Amino acid sequence: MRPANLHRATWIAVLIAVLLVVLAGLQYRWLGELSEFEQRRMQSNLRSATERFSRDFDREIDHVYYDFHIRRGRDVPEEIAEEYEEWASSFPFPDLIDTAYWVSRTHEDGLQIQQIHLPEIRFEDTAWPPQLTPLRDEISTKLEAYGKHRERSRLTFEDPLRSDIPALIVFQYDRRTPSWAIVLLRRDVLIEQFLPARVGEYFGETDDLAYNIWIVDRSDDDRIVYASNPSSGAGLSEPDIERGVFSFDYANDRE
Repeated sequence: MRPANLHRATWIAVLIAVLLVVLAGLQYRWLGELSEFEQRRMQSNLRSATERFSRDFDREIDHVYYDFHIRRGRDVPEEIAEEYEEWASSFPFPDLIDTAYWVSRTHEDGLQIQQIHLPEIRFEDTAWPPQLTPLRDEISTKLEAYGKHRERSRLTFEDPLRSDIPALIVFQYDRRTPSWAIVLLRRDVLIEQFLPARVGEYFGETDDLAYNIWIVDRSDDDRIVYASNPSSGAGLSEPDIERGVFSFDYANDRE
């Protein structure tokens, strides 16, 4: 090759090298922008799915709550029977409710507890189950405060969904005698059926999840109620999305 041609070939080679570097740089930057766009898209999808999951969870728990909230002037067993039958026939996991209890203040300022046998809705006097003993003490404390201040709001529970039992505590605002329905939920149905089904519906099947989903106790952030991937705890302290579920408003309950 003649020197002129060699010189020209060298410049061509250098030019090709520069083009390759530039193209590689553009491709890298484009991939980075695509990755950032994909992250924003996933974040948006995750936020939307979390909102819908929360609303659906609240709606399902609301149904159980109001099935055991007796309206003014209604017969307690009759209304529970009607509402429970409708709920059990339409809810995909009717075994979620284990059993229920009716607690009311006696004339001697004590507490009477009756078990509500489901599905026949039969009331029977019973002793306090061991897992409800702390709850009995809480209700007694609330009754004592109510006796001093006569404010019915003191008889309510700030968080009626108790994940430690687990149970729903339904204060009967419309009953003259302070009363509560305690609806015990089956933990195995909640953790192994109900929550996985809802997570799968909104976030994808468990085996294909692009996210780790945790549900933690509102009163104790270290207590994990449900985890889509139990072996992964990383990121729990700094989640990408955080959303409360079943934040109950007693003001609306009385309307």
